[in-house]
Amino acid sequence: MASQGNKQAKDNIRILDDSIISDDQLKFIKLLDKNNGLIYLSCKQHGISHTTYYNWHKRNELFAKECNDINEKFVDIVEGVLFKHIKGSNEAVSSSCAKYYLSTKGHSRGYKERIEHQIIDWDKLTIDQIKYIKVHGCLPETFK
Repeated sequence: MASQGNKQAKDNIRILDDSIISDDQLKFIKLLDKNNGLIYLSCKQHGISHTTYYNWHKRNELFAKECNDINEKFVDIVEGVLFKHIKGSNEAVSSSCAKYYLSTKGHSRGYKERIEHQIIDWDKLTIDQIKYIKVHGCLPETFK
């Protein structure tokens, strides 16, 4: 039952190179596209569980390809917006977007997100230091 490209077959089943997408799956794919690739929202609107979606994705190569293509489309759109902000005139937004991009895409060049932890011995803090931490989330250098 192979075909050239997509074709509607008997019982509303879509066929592409011997893979099939049921009418139910096709409706889900259209919802996924309408919902910007958000799986949870699409499952909820379609009335299926996440488990059903992931089973369809795992067992049906064509369904998985269609869903992955939708995801890639929206990743491209978001990357476009990110680059627009990187090139924009608002320096704070531009800098923040550039740092985010480099922390996710620039690993091979040494750009990585780094988290520093501060260990606090609460028994040795003064009342002023505790108040400062509650407001700012950390100790300033002058208290250390």
